[in-house]
Amino acid sequence: MNALFLAALLATPGISRDTFGVPTLTAPRLDQAFRLAGEAAAQDRLWQMEMSRRAARGSMAEIRGKAFVDSDREIRLSGYTDAELLAQVRALPPAARDAWSAYAEGINANIKARKQANALPVGYKELGFEPEPWTVEDSAAIAVMMARRFGFGGAGELRNYAFLTYLKTQPAASGVAVEVLRDIAWWNDPAAITTVSRAEDPQAKDHLQFPEPSLATSKAQVDALPRANLLELASAIRLASAETSTRVAQSVRAPYKAGSYAAVISGAGSKSKKPLMLGAPQMGHGMPSVIFEQRMATPSLRAEGMAIPGIPGIVLGRTPSFSWTLTSGVGDLADIFFFPRKDADHYLFGEEAKKIERVNHIIKVKGEAPVTVTQQRTHWGPVILDSRTGNALYVQRSTLWMRELVGFGKILELQSARDGAGIRKAISGIPLSFNFFYATAKGEIGWRFCGDIPLRANGLDPRFPARGTPANDWKGMIPANKMPYVVNPKSGRLLNWNNKPAAWWPNFDTPIWGELFRVSALHEAMKEFDGTTDGLVEAAAKISRSDEATGAHFAVQLQKALRDAPPSDPIQLEAMQQLNSVGMFRSADDVGARIYDETNVSMQELLFSKVIGSALGNLRIIAQPTLVNRALEGKTEVDYLAGRAPAELWRQAFFAACARLKTQLGNNVSDWGYQPGTIRYGQLVPIPHVGRGTFISLMDWGKPAEMRTVAGPGQTEIGPHSTDQADLVRNWQFKRQP
Repeated sequence: MNALFLAALLATPGISRDTFGVPTLTAPRLDQAFRLAGEAAAQDRLWQMEMSRRAARGSMAEIRGKAFVDSDREIRLSGYTDAELLAQVRALPPAARDAWSAYAEGINANIKARKQANALPVGYKELGFEPEPWTVEDSAAIAVMMARRFGFGGAGELRNYAFLTYLKTQPAASGVAVEVLRDIAWWNDPAAITTVSRAEDPQAKDHLQFPEPSLATSKAQVDALPRANLLELASAIRLASAETSTRVAQSVRAPYKAGSYAAVISGAGSKSKKPLMLGAPQMGHGMPSVIFEQRMATPSLRAEGMAIPGIPGIVLGRTPSFSWTLTSGVGDLADIFFFPRKDADHYLFGEEAKKIERVNHIIKVKGEAPVTVTQQRTHWGPVILDSRTGNALYVQRSTLWMRELVGFGKILELQSARDGAGIRKAISGIPLSFNFFYATAKGEIGWRFCGDIPLRANGLDPRFPARGTPANDWKGMIPANKMPYVVNPKSGRLLNWNNKPAAWWPNFDTPIWGELFRVSALHEAMKEFDGTTDGLVEAAAKISRSDEATGAHFAVQLQKALRDAPPSDPIQLEAMQQLNSVGMFRSADDVGARIYDETNVSMQELLFSKVIGSALGNLRIIAQPTLVNRALEGKTEVDYLAGRAPAELWRQAFFAACARLKTQLGNNVSDWGYQPGTIRYGQLVPIPHVGRGTFISLMDWGKPAEMRTVAGPGQTEIGPHSTDQADLVRNWQFKRQP
């Protein structure tokens, strides 16, 4: 009877919505469901999707004028032609390819209906244009932007080279510039918290080896680099990091911020005796949200969860067989290579001369003449710096080039899996850098570090650009079965906040994973976990007001230094007493937290400014907590302590912080309170603490299985469902899914 009822229910395509406006797309065929998905997406977010496709394709200036030319230029210099976007769609498996075409049809059906009813979003009239038909290339461009923003890592070599160039201008650092850079971009910290522990790592005794490049190797590679100046390097770094277009994406509420946390608990650790899952992608907050929700119901596919306006499919959520979530993996998927110029039209690949390919783009500019942008390409990818100083082309070579959409096809394939083996098979080919977590209805939990990571040539330091030669070419990709993973860990827990995957996995060119990292706060918050989804909510609420987990570590050192030699100044004495409450988690008006933060800033300056100066105003970013800790413990290649005692430095840093706070806020220490960041949804009262998921899902596979979600401020960009989840976000409440 249940099967007959389901068949009858799915016989007629249709869109139904729950009390929060979340659509269920019901159809007898998969392509019909995706047509409905496109139609529902346009109903909910047409204007946002219009802005997203223009931001992703570099056509914002056409409707908004010359202020957006720089963003459009950035997209065109590193992006694809329409033909290349279409080729990526056509390379998808047939079911996914049909789904993308049907999704575009659904969007166009809504556009046509809105035009006939004179009901287009008001933005079209205000800016004086009408929507063009939606194409699969539009969805592909948004997907490429998403893949590069959330599933990409690496290409930090130019940033490192720029910093080296700066260090050589600093008298105290010029002779040890490479050593300073190696300290800042440390290779591997064995004390860093990992997703899979050594004890549970199935590859602990048999894994790939990534030996740290020697100082001599680093220096030889740096010495071989062409000359460059800071201005041209800075421009290239902005292009490589998509700095300008990311700001534009944020302004138009396209996904712009990378981060995420996740927790998966086995049945042994849950009250329901079945797996639990918390998923919380951190993609930024705004109105409307950068994401929304959809449910799909067909005979071959049933799934619900988070979707991205303009891209077909459920990105993370659940099927009847399993739930899954993702966090950005920060894997090193790209390298910067340089090619010496031979002449105006050729570059040298080793001794071979190769022709520079040039692709011309015309940027239409509202009220102005069109702008021509010429993208230069080599056989290893687009040129991000044509250095006249060094007579060389710098190229960002990425394993994702022309492969960004592969992962979206894999996610659709994944949703047909019925067990852990099927899940692992589907995700093994995802080229994007993600931590993939799953929990099945049968009780299995697991995790895999996904992404196409290149096998690099021996004798190179991935932290610096290398010359593009046949000898320096990649030697293939790390096989999927050699990537970090675990199935059913004995601890019964998988916790991640974009942290290091396994003890043997290095940082490569991006200094992020160290002993002091924000995932410590997640582990601390889970110490009193009670085995329920409510307990997961409590942990998420705690880490939303964490300080990246450094307060508890350094505050102990600071407090001891002051107890051993208390200050005599009464204001400093009062400030010292406030430090007793400093820990990982904060509340508004926390005076001790504010004093600690200012003290930490002063410590960074005391430790590093004599050697590296102001670091172009980025000292607070460069001096990450792990670097501060390593310097204080004398574990760096350069001696930043220079004979000074850590305790005395803490005292000096504290005194400087008190002086600064006194000048800024007055003599009343109780007025020095910490003020948390806020989530702002239009004119609604701001919500404190931004360190939470854009979309949060909770899954309990007990009987009955239940998923709860929240996606503030709401499902739609206008109307009653545009803000009806804001209070849920404010109060850490959730919708119960049917």
